Amino acid sequence: MFLGTLTQSQSADYKKGFSAFLASDYLTAFRIWKPLANNGHRMAQNSLGSMYYLGRGVRQDYQAALKWFTRAAKNGHRGAQDNLGTMYRKGIGVQKNYRTAAKWLTRAAKQGHPNAQYFLGYLYDKGR
Repeated sequence: MFLGTLTQSQSADYKKGFSAFLASDYLTAFRIWKPLANNGHRMAQNSLGSMYYLGRGVRQDYQAALKWFTRAAKNGHRGAQDNLGTMYRKGIGVQKNYRTAAKWLTRAAKQGHPNAQYFLGYLYDKGR
């Protein structure tokens, strides 16, 4: 019962951060999501990665984006897996690595992520 309540509380907090983000109140979103992300909340981890990747409310920092996307991806977040696949496929903040890109895109594609499915097919089609 306690874990269910904690999850509901985290979900409510995440939604508050998401509302703040949509209102361009990035500082509030960051303040809400950071503790959640540090406690393993994969959606908050992916969202922090996106903030750093895009430079929304924080200085654009591909290394920080990579860190948060990796944490979320390892926690099974398919969007983060796709984001990592994109970073490795394009060489954004990391050395271009098609094998690593394919690894992450495959994980996301198996969960039904359409972008990952497309670009995984693209990599195979191009022999990469």
